[in-house]
Amino acid sequence: MTNQRLRYDRRRDFPHSVEGGRTTISIVFECEHNEVDGYILERYNRIRQLLQLPISNSSPSQAINILLTFSENGTAAFQIFPNSKRPARSASALELDHEIELLFDELFFNLAVHYIQSDKRFTEIYEDMVLPSVKLELDANLSEMYHTVKQSINSVNAEINQYLMDIGLAGFTIRLAAPDHIADFIRDIDFRLEDEIEGDLQSKGMGIQD
Repeated sequence: MTNQRLRYDRRRDFPHSVEGGRTTISIVFECEHNEVDGYILERYNRIRQLLQLPISNSSPSQAINILLTFSENGTAAFQIFPNSKRPARSASALELDHEIELLFDELFFNLAVHYIQSDKRFTEIYEDMVLPSVKLELDANLSEMYHTVKQSINSVNAEINQYLMDIGLAGFTIRLAAPDHIADFIRDIDFRLEDEIEGDLQSKGMGIQD
């Protein structure tokens, strides 16, 4: 993550209408009651102590929270306890950096992130399922009006052929043919999704689907 082999691109992450802001990903490690996880939790609590943060002895947390933040220029940075202050003494600050480095090594050394893509992308679902259904519904509701559209196309066809005759090209004729059904006449319908910010379907995330 930190070497950004694939490069984070803020333009792909933020809508065009949003000028400022950062992307922050919250990573939570739920530790189990075993020797390895207990050792990791001890190091995590040691970092708490160096930052002079309270630790509950009655019911200590088994979760380790880490934030991965991308700046506006795409720089990645990990954070633990982001609102805390670094210790003033240089020796404690050096120990803190050392403990954090060791914690990250232990957490991420055997970590693998797998992206599970849905069976079909939104655009494919829309084109294969939603759009055909919309076209059929329009065909049922606009079939009488479509007869007028066909007549208009035939009228334009006749005018063009008459023009060809008038300029001495009577040997050439054209034929504008409309499809039998209005569903075949509709090429596409713009599909936009509005949650907090309106955007086209391709710009919305897919998530994980069963």
